[in-house]
Amino acid sequence: MIRTAALVATAAFLSVAASVAAIAANSPVAATFKSPAQVDIGTVQVDETPSGMRLRLHLRGLTPGWHAMHVHENGKCGTADFADAGGHLGHDHAAHGRMSPTGPHVGDLPNIYAASDGVANAEVFSERLTLSPARVLPTRGLVSGAAIIVHAKADDDETQPSGNAGARVACALIP
Repeated sequence: MIRTAALVATAAFLSVAASVAAIAANSPVAATFKSPAQVDIGTVQVDETPSGMRLRLHLRGLTPGWHAMHVHENGKCGTADFADAGGHLGHDHAAHGRMSPTGPHVGDLPNIYAASDGVANAEVFSERLTLSPARVLPTRGLVSGAAIIVHAKADDDETQPSGNAGARVACALIP
């Protein structure tokens, strides 16, 4: 039990150290999106900037139309419904959605659009996210060690707790 705890602590330390090193080197962090069947369906590149996070993503195999995207609190994509990713990052500090008077969650991101061929290419920015543990605040969440989830439908930016966005259809673990 103690050995397991020590291994978990070491892994967490190395993950944080790698993220801090990436910021210091101004290098992006990359992750792969998985479908509920655990098939690779895209990538995301996360870059730290002085004022927040830039995410560049490419996904395929989505239904055409708008899709919600959120950062979820747990870096897990192991179940078919991605429920192990937990709730939105920062859900304990604010209500969901940019239209909510007490929102948004730090993990709320803009909707993305998949073309008629199911491909979505997007670049989004959030001043509420960081890769650096030193920059975390109640209004700025640590994306390192979290999951980025793409949903089946668009986020309406106000329905609690997740914008009426539907099923989780893609998941990427951010190292």
